[in-house]
Amino acid sequence: IQDGYNVWTALPCSYMRWEFTGRTPNTAWGVDDGVNISSWRESGWDQPSVVLGITSTITNFQGNIQDADIKYNGVDHAWARFGDAPGFDGRTDIASVSAHEVGHALGLGHSAEQGATMWPSTGPGDISGRSLAASASGNFPISTVIRRAAPSRMTSTGMFWPTEVVPTSGGKSEER
Repeated sequence: IQDGYNVWTALPCSYMRWEFTGRTPNTAWGVDDGVNISSWRESGWDQPSVVLGITSTITNFQGNIQDADIKYNGVDHAWARFGDAPGFDGRTDIASVSAHEVGHALGLGHSAEQGATMWPSTGPGDISGRSLAASASGNFPISTVIRRAAPSRMTSTGMFWPTEVVPTSGGKSEER
């Protein structure tokens, strides 16, 4: 999971710093408690089984992020941390999904460019989402859509789906 955070802090223009402070018994998700939680759910997954990860970001009246929680579906999916080469054993690369969900935590929506970190789907063994390098089209493959908070408290969620499912718009989800 940390690899997904590192993708964003490794940018030359990035002034972000994420700090892993250890494990916590706190399993709250989508709660404005000022504690940013990344949690692995091995039971009690309350989203559709096709969802790999989901992010809740809560902003204040000025649009500043107050809280961002991410949960990963360990109930319905097999995960791996692949090296520099894609995997071919049917598991999903956690670094790619983590980088995508951290993008949502930063306020980014989905990209229309396939293979971009913020593209709304992935497949087993795909590692393309963990790279923020320029794409074949010359575009920087993060989302060009940045979700900004309205002048009231709001919660936005982003779901990362496997390749065979393409979500439709609606509800609280930031879907393309």
